[in-house]
Amino acid sequence: MDPTGAEDLSLIVYTNVCSSLLADAIVVDDTGVGGAAESVTISTMPAGAYHIVVDGYSAGATPPGAWGAFT
Repeated sequence: MDPTGAEDLSLIVYTNVCSSLLADAIVVDDTGVGGAAESVTISTMPAGAYHIVVDGYSAGATPPGAWGAFT
């Protein structure tokens, strides 16, 4: 992911529940660095259904908070 501005990007993966609580997530990737491109490789996920949140947010927001565009 590559932000178009200074936002911090994150990837959050949930299994049985689509939630906004990080405590419910099984994968949380967030470097805490705004304006930097990030990549994630997840290679040991068991079969099943997942809810994946890819988001950009400001430093003052609580994930997954909306902020900015990314490619």
